[in-house]
Formats: sequence, C-alpha cells, structure tokens
Amino acid sequence: LFSSGGLGDDGYNDMIWRGLQNFTLSHPDVWLQCFSPATAEEGTRLMNSWIERHKGETLLCVLAGSEYEQQAATLYGLRPADSTATWRPDFLLFESDNPERLPLTSFSMSLYGAAWLCGRSVKEMQLTRPLCLLAHSHDQPTQTAAQGFFDGYGATPDTACMAADGSRHAIPETAYQRTAD
Repeated sequence: LFSSGGLGDDGYNDMIWRGLQNFTLSHPDVWLQCFSPATAEEGTRLMNSWIERHKGETLLCVLAGSEYEQQAATLYGLRPADSTATWRPDFLLFESDNPERLPLTSFSMSLYGAAWLCGRSVKEMQLTRPLCLLAHSHDQPTQTAAQGFFDGYGATPDTACMAADGSRHAIPETAYQRTAD
C-alpha cells in the first residue's frame, strides 16, 4: 500500500514499485497486489478490505508511508497490550520510526543516512570532480543532508547552492548549468 499520491513523481515510491516489479519477475510463485490510493482514508479502506478478503492466509502487508501505522494498529487490535489476537497479517512499515513501539516491523532511513549512502556511492564511482548541489544552505534538513554526503564521501567536494535562501530554490536551469560547469 503506497502512501497517498505517492506514485508517479519518479520519487521514492516509484523506486519501490520498480523494485517490486523486478522481485515478482524473479519470484513468480509470490503473489503481489499493490494499491496506490488518492487519500490516506482510501488507503485505510483498501487495506481493511484486502486483509478481510484474505483473512487466515499468510500475508505481508507492506505500508509505504507512516500515515498508515496508526490505522493498521487500531483496525486490527495490534496495540502492545493486546495479545489475544489469534490471527493477524504481518506488517512492514516503510519510513516509520514506530514511536509507540507497536508490534509492527518498520524500516526507516534518516535523511543523514540516505545522504551518507549517496556520498559513499559517489566515492566508489571514483569521479574526478563530484559536485554537491544544494537547494540552499540555510535550513537544517539541507545542512544535515550535506553533512551526511560529505561524511559518506570522506571529504568535502565542490559544493554549490542554487539559491541564497529557500524562497527561490526550484530553479532547474541553474541546476543543469552548475552540473554542466
């Protein structure tokens, strides 16, 4: 179950979708059904209906967004104190820190961690002049991502900002020009 409106922008959910498609090609014995709801409420209805139709079967419900963690826990009585459930699907939450310690498996990578992996990947490619292109350098998320990249790369490569502040950072022409330079 993808996050609401999550598919189609060539972002994180689209990468998950491509990975799932590749997985099913190499594992034709595994049945996969995906949902891409328009809203979180629709996602909750789809999840509820899907689980009810397959009750008793071995299921793994992958929820690609923290917006569903409470719905999953509430709908199926999965609160930590509730140990009376005789059957329940397994859940895997993507991008959830699972703050209430629900009995759901979660996977989340911090901004710093993702940027660190990018920096390490660039280092492994042995590029001669890597450029770290930032929207701007004045907000904490950008600084965190930049530091993660630098740490993963093991040095501070050439760095440029597309704007002086956050008011005009969506300037793709500038980004293309800087990468061409």
